[in-house]
Amino acid sequence: MKSNDFPDDWYGWLTNQCGHICLGLALDLVMTEMGLPIWWRLGLIIILYWLLIEVFAQRLRLWRDAIMDTAFIAAGVTFMQAPLPVALICAGLLAFGVVQRLMR
Repeated sequence: MKSNDFPDDWYGWLTNQCGHICLGLALDLVMTEMGLPIWWRLGLIIILYWLLIEVFAQRLRLWRDAIMDTAFIAAGVTFMQAPLPVALICAGLLAFGVVQRLMR
């Protein structure tokens, strides 16, 4: 698995982060069915994602990208708890990332 922050590809970056949101949401739905409370789910998913994907699979090659990817995973996990605030925060972050890439 190659680490990539899509520095010159706004569409690649946007779809990548939307994928992280969806992954976080899907993992949260699975753990909800297991009966875990939100703080346990959030903590477990973030720690497992960080360790398995960012540390072991990608070796933290791009640490800023690792932090951003993990933040979008966390957004997906918390989406069902507060859909409107999380959606607004994600929309702002996604817009900022797209504009940043378009201005390069």
